[in-house]
Amino acid sequence: MRAEGTQVLADAVMPRWVSQPDAPSGLGLRTMLLRTDAEGYAGAAAALRDARAAGVEGRVRAPTTLLVGELDPASPIAAAEALRDGIPGAGLVVLPGMRHIPNYEAAETVTAAMLAHLGALAAPAPDPLEAGLAVRRAVLGEAHVARASAAVTALDAPFQDYITRNVWGQIWTRPGLSRHARSLLTLAMMAALGRHEEFVLHVKATRQTGVTPEELAELLLQVGAYAGVPVANHALKLAKETLRAMEEAT
Repeated sequence: MRAEGTQVLADAVMPRWVSQPDAPSGLGLRTMLLRTDAEGYAGAAAALRDARAAGVEGRVRAPTTLLVGELDPASPIAAAEALRDGIPGAGLVVLPGMRHIPNYEAAETVTAAMLAHLGALAAPAPDPLEAGLAVRRAVLGEAHVARASAAVTALDAPFQDYITRNVWGQIWTRPGLSRHARSLLTLAMMAALGRHEEFVLHVKATRQTGVTPEELAELLLQVGAYAGVPVANHALKLAKETLRAMEEAT
């Protein structure tokens, strides 16, 4: 390999990799092989030469599923069985009629096996209502949520269920933004839209979300620049009153 490059192996390797070397997928693999760096291929070959199933035993503790082509001459079923036996609880899926690179020839079968493995590990999705209540309490405070829950009537019960499930349970729980960032965004939107009661509620929530008075001041400057001075000025007045009341309460 080091002397002559990957060309020297192409004819021998392709029938081992795939059952149909002349199919479009097989020709694509051959092109990839011919472009592979000879030194890199030689290094990978040396690593495989020295690998033994015994070296894995006791070292892998994660849930494991092995996939192997039924006709793979490079990694035969017996080798896969030896690996499986060295990993507690591991499973083995044999792909009928496949050789060494089955994801090229049986992509759907390989994907289904991988999804089955991952699906078995997936934790059940949390109930949006329970998740929403937890986040709502964490952001707005236990006392506020307890008061709001006690005041629910038949008139607003469906609406309270809706916002708890869909806003708190599915938006505030998303991983894309931190709770601190969501707090800043909510404050800015409530100020800009003139939703004064909600703005005050979320100013009070800054005690839980970690938004500082300095950040709130910067945020309202931004609101003034993009949503207008009057709305920012009124929001500043409300923020000062709310923060003062919070300070006095503590």
